[in-house]
Amino acid sequence: MRNLDFEQNLLFSLKKLLGRSLPKSLGVAVSGGADSVSLLWALSKLEKKDSSFPKIFCVTVDHSIRAEKESSGDAAFVQELCGRLGFDCFVKKIGRGLVTELSSRRKKGIEEAARFLRYQKFEEFAKESGVPFVCLAHNQNDALETLLMRFLQGSSSQGAAGMAAKRGL
Repeated sequence: MRNLDFEQNLLFSLKKLLGRSLPKSLGVAVSGGADSVSLLWALSKLEKKDSSFPKIFCVTVDHSIRAEKESSGDAAFVQELCGRLGFDCFVKKIGRGLVTELSSRRKKGIEEAARFLRYQKFEEFAKESGVPFVCLAHNQNDALETLLMRFLQGSSSQGAAGMAAKRGL
């Protein structure tokens, strides 16, 4: 698999995770960062190469954690990129202060609260767009960070596991 280009490796992984016949549509979560933009770009190339490839729908989440102009600027960038690539883009906004409030209530960090709310928005997006799967982009550092975090938290329920390749939606 190492000799395959990135797009072919992605296609191989999608078929392995989702079954040999891909669904009619796929969602992709795009934050505007390098990981998710690379995923979107690769899916775009696959779609252009193969007319039977699933229709792509994008979602971006504005967490409203940073200043409004900066936070909404990320969403605008993703919308513009999706427009250039010909994809529909759903913007999901989390109300200002909700991430911090949830973090305090659950006695967890801001990142964990943001992730929890982001996944709720992904579920909303899937229902609205009708996609059966939402693809997320993670790199090796993300996977190692998750493994280390679980180890340091003493998470016996999840054992010494990193990120699952497929979960829930």
